[in-house]
Amino acid sequence: MLGRRIGPINRERLALLEACEAQAGANPPPIEGLIRAFLAPVLSSSHQGLAGFVRLFGRMHAEPGEAVEAVFHGQFAEIKSRFVAAFRRAMPNVPAEEMFWGVHFLIGAMAHTMSGMHHLKFISDGLCDPSDSEAILNRLVAFFAAGFRAPAPQGDPSCTAH
Repeated sequence: MLGRRIGPINRERLALLEACEAQAGANPPPIEGLIRAFLAPVLSSSHQGLAGFVRLFGRMHAEPGEAVEAVFHGQFAEIKSRFVAAFRRAMPNVPAEEMFWGVHFLIGAMAHTMSGMHHLKFISDGLCDPSDSEAILNRLVAFFAAGFRAPAPQGDPSCTAH
């Protein structure tokens, strides 16, 4: 079941990644294009009919067992290798560790967005429209592009009041 649902999404991701890289030519691909290529197929309205599966997928991502992890690793091996390489080319001056943290946070935000849009209605008192997939995508792209460009943290900042 996972392969039937994820296969088309991953093929679309790879097609968008290839288009982004082709457009960049010899230059590094733009980080916004990579983020969009990774997220758009998951959030697009063409996959809205998969709402139940998307919620299940989000839950599986958040609560994996050994069997789920084995399936995930099989389904996402090519996605991981292609996108990690593209992120490295896009951000050659960002330490690898910071890039991996950023990708980890991107995946987490995607999973939360997939499985927890009802929270947005609650925290915004209905102001934000969780059905507007293009607006969600644009916000995620802008947020994560800024995050990837942010300087690496120094030391251990504290939240204690003075």
